[in-house]
Amino acid sequence: MADPGCGTGRMTGHLRQSGAEVSGIGLSPGVVAVARVVYPGLRFEAGSTTGLGPPGGSLGGALSRHSTVPLDETELAVFCGEFAHALAPGRLLLLTFEASRLRGFEASRLRGFEASR
Repeated sequence: MADPGCGTGRMTGHLRQSGAEVSGIGLSPGVVAVARVVYPGLRFEAGSTTGLGPPGGSLGGALSRHSTVPLDETELAVFCGEFAHALAPGRLLLLTFEASRLRGFEASRLRGFEASR
């Protein structure tokens, strides 16, 4: 399971405590360094949250909690498409975002994600 946009690892740690095999990915090396200190038994990587796995990948699930906040609607569609390619069939993505930032966003732009699963 992946936690792209993991920040300081709070949710990554919670998922691990719940029994999930999980790793965190964050854009900021400094914030990832904090996560490594706070949760020394977990794997955290600094890097892009895109390219999570090969098409038809085997990613067992993903949590993306507010990591979409800085994305515009085109970037959001690409971001969700990355998950469509990385997640194993039947696996879930938990995606949270601030709805007020997406007023007028066409949900139909994400339908490819649903159809590909």
